[in-house]
Amino acid sequence: MHCTLQSRLSATLSLFFLCMLAACGESSKDAVPPSLAPQQKGSPNQITYDREAATLDAAINDAVRFIDKQPDNALVALETVTLYTERAR
Repeated sequence: MHCTLQSRLSATLSLFFLCMLAACGESSKDAVPPSLAPQQKGSPNQITYDREAATLDAAINDAVRFIDKQPDNALVALETVTLYTERAR
């Protein structure tokens, strides 16, 4: 199956807007991400915003590359939406 630039752009924009809509949901206002929980300073396994953002960015890049290889795989697209939503939060 060949994807045209217009359909690829449309799918990308749809994915982006879906992620933004999910991130702006009512439940996200009161949610406290686990990464904001108190951590002991100096801990080698300390969760930081930068580390979490880098991990999610890498996962999103891998998922987008996988979508390019298998554009008809809806599960990969759904997982990518989940990653974008998590990154937005």
